[in-house]
Amino acid sequence: MKNGEIYSHANFPKLTDTEFHDQIIKADKLISQFAGYTPNIVRPPYGKVNEGQIQWLASQHKKL
Repeated sequence: MKNGEIYSHANFPKLTDTEFHDQIIKADKLISQFAGYTPNIVRPPYGKVNEGQIQWLASQHKKL
C-alpha cells in the first residue's frame, strides 16, 4: 500500500466538496511527479473526514 499526505493541512470537514477533491488531486499529482507512484491511502489532517468525503475517496479507490 502506498501512503499519501494531502496537499495542505486543511480541516477536511470544513472544506467544500470541490476544495476537498482539489486537495486530494493536487497531492496525487505532486506525489506521482516526484515519487513515481500515485498513493492509494489518504491520511486526513487531524484524523477528521466526513461521510461524503469517505464515499468519494472510496469511489477513487482510496482508503483511509
